[in-house]
Amino acid sequence: MASATLSHNVLNGNTATGLLISTFSIATVQNNVLNGNGQYGIFIGPALPPPDDLEFTGNTALANGMVDLFDSQTPDCKGTVWTGNTFFTANQSCIH
Repeated sequence: MASATLSHNVLNGNTATGLLISTFSIATVQNNVLNGNGQYGIFIGPALPPPDDLEFTGNTALANGMVDLFDSQTPDCKGTVWTGNTFFTANQSCIH
């Protein structure tokens, strides 16, 4: 089981996605800035098997091309915690 922590990074102005999470079962993503990326600020997926335990807290994702926060792997955010993030758009209502 792979795990990672990503904290206090600036991921701005990328052509596609600021941060793609697809190969970690456990990840903590906190206090990062992901603005002005071409498609997505934070994008979860695709991964087989789907991630088990993901936590996104205190991140700022604004003015990304398509969606600021996007979760394609976990319907209704099952197994994923989204709290205290600042964003304009998300693809699921359970993302906060």
